[in-house]
Amino acid sequence: MKFFIRFSSIVLILFFLTGCKVELYSDLSEEEANQMIALLMLRNIDAEKNIIKGSGVTINVEKDDFANAVEVLRQQGLPNKRTENIADLFPPGQLVTSPAQEQAKITYLKEQNIEKMLLSMDGVIIAQVAISESTNVNRREIPPPTASIFIKHAPGINMQSREPEIRRMVQKSISNLTVENISIVMQMADYRHKQAKFLDKTKNGWEWRKYLPWIVVAAIMTSAIVLLIVLRNRPNI
Repeated sequence: MKFFIRFSSIVLILFFLTGCKVELYSDLSEEEANQMIALLMLRNIDAEKNIIKGSGVTINVEKDDFANAVEVLRQQGLPNKRTENIADLFPPGQLVTSPAQEQAKITYLKEQNIEKMLLSMDGVIIAQVAISESTNVNRREIPPPTASIFIKHAPGINMQSREPEIRRMVQKSISNLTVENISIVMQMADYRHKQAKFLDKTKNGWEWRKYLPWIVVAAIMTSAIVLLIVLRNRPNI
């Protein structure tokens, strides 16, 4: 009997250790969480989501998969950068601000809108936009607006061929902006973990880890049944 208790304790400890998951990201929208989980599943990384009322969605992964999960999502620019809308920058009942402050907020919204359009393009992982617009109407000559664009894209994507298209899109998003005043820098993403290095858990014998907690439970139940049979058939002394 003492042996069974010790054995069960060890098995239970192993059960909890093998089923240990850690938090990957929290405060996500359900749509974004589903997108991230689908991407992790394609890389053979088990992930689960927990919906917490008032706190959005949390994604958990196995502790051993944490580093690879972060890298897989980073390569795709996930989770998405938080953006603000007009209601955030101009809340109802806000005190009157200066024209310069109002213009700065409007410029910021333009930058975010252009970033969203760039991120919707296939292969774009990170997009950052900086717009310079003069707000001094008292000057004789108002300097023309300028825009600086930084794009980090996935390897294998020919973003250079789309540069003219990007310039036209940015130009039409900002009044009085000329193509000559748009600077674009493109950089190919440097993957810390190459996709080929991600473990194929099925081929390398890792698939069984998914079922290990259930195997442990089955082992405990089998041991309990065997012990009961032995005790029942033991002759009375």
